[in-house]
Amino acid sequence: MSLIKWDPFKEVDRFFSEEDLVPFLPAFRLNEPQVDIYEKDGKLFIETPLAGFKPEHIDIEVKDRQLRISGKIDEKEEEKKKNYYRKEIKKGSFERVIPLPKEVDESKGEAKIEDGLLRVFFPLKEEEKEAGRKIPVSKK
Repeated sequence: MSLIKWDPFKEVDRFFSEEDLVPFLPAFRLNEPQVDIYEKDGKLFIETPLAGFKPEHIDIEVKDRQLRISGKIDEKEEEKKKNYYRKEIKKGSFERVIPLPKEVDESKGEAKIEDGLLRVFFPLKEEEKEAGRKIPVSKK
């Protein structure tokens, strides 16, 4: 009979890697980076951390009230030869499609990346107010 050494860290990794066991935790994948969306001063802001990405490797498109952010970062050849004990920093491509919660002026969108944070923002469109009139109810 042989003994198997118990590794508590391996159990924790297994627990968090099986999505069906922890449905209350969001599943973050390389192809779906996390985003924050908020409104401030008449603009809609979308922020996502993209450390290590150069602006020329990021594509941003907006169409039909959806924002698509995609990009690619390649792993350097010498990094593949390292003797890793643990490798959690992901390399490769990603894509995230985000439904926008409000109408924006797509033609005036801007994007900036600073300190590893991509910030995309659009001015909000003025809400069209429906013209209407009050109709009195008369007694017959």
